[in-house]
Amino acid sequence: ESAIDFTIIHPTSTETPMLEKEAQDDALALAFAGPSMTADAVAAVIMKAIADKDVEVFLPPERGAVVRSVGVDPSALRQMVERNEVVGAERLAQRRAALAHRF
Repeated sequence: ESAIDFTIIHPTSTETPMLEKEAQDDALALAFAGPSMTADAVAAVIMKAIADKDVEVFLPPERGAVVRSVGVDPSALRQMVERNEVVGAERLAQRRAALAHRF
């Protein structure tokens, strides 16, 4: 057994100042294709994965099968990215509209 463990984390977008900066750039709409998580929620999953010595963790978990399948199929990855760019642009517009109504 090795003294070193590793875990691969595939997180969704995380609510951080970096995500807020990305929200200002239409070219980064892909980051908004799925729901985001708080940094605390992501950290909790990471800490659990370390404790459990998980090899791979997907956030959200239901994305695991898709992420694995497109990881070995470049054309499927391209199609997924193209679809998610459209979805992300729509969700980014909704996010901006919601923020505009707050102020």
